[in-house]
Amino acid sequence: MFDRLFDEGLITFSFKKEIIISKSLSVKNTEKIGIQNKQVVNNLPINGREDYLDYHHHKVFLR
Repeated sequence: MFDRLFDEGLITFSFKKEIIISKSLSVKNTEKIGIQNKQVVNNLPINGREDYLDYHHHKVFLR
């Protein structure tokens, strides 16, 4: 569900596995998709991917 949004930089994730939503994604669309800012994704596999997550957050994510 999150793959395309993540790939396009519309969302990223914190090291606490929380969704961070870009301001480029409208509230209407976030409601339609069913996601919320700081929503925790418990099954998000971030172990061993911290460097990439940091890169994505700073270089891909649309603030």
